[in-house]
Amino acid sequence: MLFYILTTIFVIIVILIALMAKRFLYVNEHEASIKKELKTFNDNFENIKNIEVNLDYKMGTDHIYKQK
Repeated sequence: MLFYILTTIFVIIVILIALMAKRFLYVNEHEASIKKELKTFNDNFENIKNIEVNLDYKMGTDHIYKQK
């Protein structure tokens, strides 16, 4: 009987550790990809602002237009 109780406690502890580890790993996995996408977005946004400042282009609602 003691064997079954200890086995059950061990399994519950292992499951809890696995759930905590999964949650921690899941967050770290996506954090890097989110930072990469934010960097790409910021780089593209800066390029668009440079085009707007350096050339005769102006941002419209959804497009870039050449000023006359």
